[in-house]
Parts: sequence; C-alpha cells; structure tokens
Amino acid sequence: MKFLKNLMFAAVALSTITAVGCGGGSGASKGSEAPEVSAIDELKAIPAQLDADVNKLMAPIDGVQSMLDQLSSLPAKTGLSAKDLVGQVKAIMDGAPAPTVDGLKAEGKAEFDTFLAQVKQFKEDIAATPDRVAGLTATCAALTAKVPVLATKVTASATTVAANPFAAAEEKAKAKADADAVVGVQQQISTKISETQQKITGIPGMAAGALAKFTAALAGG
Repeated sequence: MKFLKNLMFAAVALSTITAVGCGGGSGASKGSEAPEVSAIDELKAIPAQLDADVNKLMAPIDGVQSMLDQLSSLPAKTGLSAKDLVGQVKAIMDGAPAPTVDGLKAEGKAEFDTFLAQVKQFKEDIAATPDRVAGLTATCAALTAKVPVLATKVTASATTVAANPFAAAEEKAKAKADADAVVGVQQQISTKISETQQKITGIPGMAAGALAKFTAALAGG
C-alpha cells in the first residue's frame, strides 16, 4: 500500500534527526487573557506535558490491537458480514468512498459508526506521526535552552523577595523554598527531556509497524 510505503520512508528519514539545533516549541501562545504562570510552576509542569505528548504519539500504536479485536467482534453486533465490514475499513484507509452495505442492525449502527470514526482517526494519527515526532524533537531542544533561563528567574525572584522589607513572611518562605528546590527540579527536567528524546526516536518505526499489522489483518494476513 502506497500509504504504508510513504510512512516507512518518513520513519527512516526521521530516525536521522537529532535534538540539537532545533528551534521552536509547542507551548501555547499567551494571550492577554492568559493567567501569569510563575517560573517555578512552569518548570514543574514540563515533565507532565512531555509525558502527555509522548502518550499522544503512542495512542494509535497502543490502540491497534483493540481495533483488530473490534473488527472481529463487530460482524455479530452489526449484522454485517466480515467481508462487508472489512470493505468499509479498507475504503477509509485508501481514502475511497465507502461501499454500500445492507443488513446493518439498528442497534449496532452507533458502534459501527464509532468504529469507522476510530479507523479514520487511526489513519490520520499514523500519517501525522513523523511530523509530530519532529515537532516534539524540536520542543525538547527548545526546552533544553529554556530551562536554565527559567531556573535563573526563580533564583532572581527569590532574591528580590528576600530583599523586600514589605514582603510577607509566607511569601519569603515560599520564595526561599522555590530557590532551594530549583536545582533539583532542573535536574529532573533535564533527565525527562533526555528520556523523551530517546523514546520518540523509535516511534515512527513503531507507527509503521502498527499500520502494517492493521493492513495485514484487513488482507487476511
């Protein structure tokens, strides 16, 4: 299938990308209505965001077996033959008009429609994987440069608060705690960035494998 071949070529090409020298990040732009986030809170949010980004990339790969299980169980639930059901799925994967089917049970239509929507999303997510991995690679590079800047802001803010005679005791205590913790937080984030870079290197190949597994099942392989 041409779609699979293109993805596999993209996976090979992307495997040569390194995280060094990539600019730009994936953070949302801050509008005038966006609440201000402190430097320490911005730092602490980075690991969870990286995990979420990786999980999003892995979702279609992790979900392929569930889709194959549904493909096996849907004929009994929908009243369609396995051949008709596979024909619908192949049409979606090939970007062709779905063939007309007869005998669809009313009580199975919602599940049938949901499954076809999942197939469409699977195709789109798999096709977008190389670009999304490249984007996350660039984000990791941008974060590597941004983290020391944020850490410096935390320390500078703590120094300002400590020198402010009008600052409340609780405010000073929090600023000191943030300053004391920032080195450890910075190290944790650096580790998380490195782990993320390592994880995403193989994701395009895994996506190609998931697509191959799905298309082989449609072909009876």
